[in-house]
Amino acid sequence: MTSKHHHRRITRADLKETVPTTQAGTLPAPVAPDLSDNTIYFTQDDKFVTITISYPQMAAAQELDQHLQFIRTDGSKANNWTFTHTLSAEEAQAKKVTWEVSMSLFHPENYPRVDIYYVVTITKKETSKSLELKIK
Repeated sequence: MTSKHHHRRITRADLKETVPTTQAGTLPAPVAPDLSDNTIYFTQDDKFVTITISYPQMAAAQELDQHLQFIRTDGSKANNWTFTHTLSAEEAQAKKVTWEVSMSLFHPENYPRVDIYYVVTITKKETSKSLELKIK
């Protein structure tokens, strides 16, 4: 019983700590379609934030490394968490992949911002622009 509109749910168990990429982003930034002003209003409930990614060169079996770069209150970079997602034929055809991030990852007192971006190898590694989410 797989839903055609299945969204991958991302929790702490899906993430690994990695080094942030320094490459300038050229691909379209991810989008948080349900957030007003790209702001997450933190709750302790285990709710999810929807993120969508779309870029013109999407093709089945491409691997996206999706990054969550947490930013401290002083503006410095904290942990950079990633997970890898392989595009399905359905996602490639739709030119869109959607995932949901557990709200439990966000802590506004420590990290008032998270920059979300992805890296994909098309002919070479390409990085997206960042979606900057404020956490309140």
